Amino acid sequence: MSNRPIKKKKVVEITEEDFEVEWTPPPRTGRDRFIQAGVLFLIICFLLPAITCAIVPDQVPLDPAQQAAQSDPIEAQIRQYSKQMADNPNDPTALANLGYYTTLKAARIGMTGGDETQKMTLLVTSEKYLRDALKQDPDYSFATTELAKNLMLQEKAEEANVLIQEELLKIEPKLSSTDEKELNDAKSQKVELLRLSAVSDLKSNNHESALEKMGQVIELKPGDPRLYMARAEIYANAGDKDAAREDLTTAVDIGQKIGDMQSVSEGRQMIEALDSPPELEVIKVEETDITPSPTATP
Repeated sequence: MSNRPIKKKKVVEITEEDFEVEWTPPPRTGRDRFIQAGVLFLIICFLLPAITCAIVPDQVPLDPAQQAAQSDPIEAQIRQYSKQMADNPNDPTALANLGYYTTLKAARIGMTGGDETQKMTLLVTSEKYLRDALKQDPDYSFATTELAKNLMLQEKAEEANVLIQEELLKIEPKLSSTDEKELNDAKSQKVELLRLSAVSDLKSNNHESALEKMGQVIELKPGDPRLYMARAEIYANAGDKDAAREDLTTAVDIGQKIGDMQSVSEGRQMIEALDSPPELEVIKVEETDITPSPTATP
């Protein structure tokens, strides 16, 4: 998502008390647990691309702060934006990015089997940062999209869907813009929002709607192998192994052409999982290194 000037808005004062949040676990049904694995894969696949750390070679010794930043870039970003927010607690960019990276930290805890209460407390804290960013700039699309992702991770699908539909309506006029940059930004936003909506449909077991939305996403961005992998996961959950295999084969082919060997490896693993015995029919993907997103900062 591109950087853009922040509009001058009436300042809404935010105090430290605003960030004192608590989380208590809501009741969960057996159906929720059953579909959690498929939804989590989609989140790993394209919603939270900066979960793991990138390895950066260096030839010079690093001081302790640099070593900490290299070993855990998520924590480094949280420290950076926390400092910016301390200097200006009403800065929407700092608030939105702090919310983004706090969500990533929470998701990482969830994927590594960490403490559930700690994970959910981080998500609630992140939600507060993102909502405060939107208080400062209600038209801040990055903050809106990240808030929808956060709400999905908290299993607040209804709230997330309202945000997604409102944002889709906002960007629709921009899709006919004659300004190339505005048009490309609008397409990127629509891709992100439709992917989120597809995850919500999968969680509701609405495979038909999820597949239709992922089809629109692929039309808008046909060269991304992860989109085919994501649609393959939906096909697999719907029981259509042939369609899932076709999408996975396409993902591997694209990955080979563009040199994305991680997608090639993951696609092949998923194809192997499709051919596993019936008791392993549901696709399960091990977490692997995921390249940090270059679009984390709005």
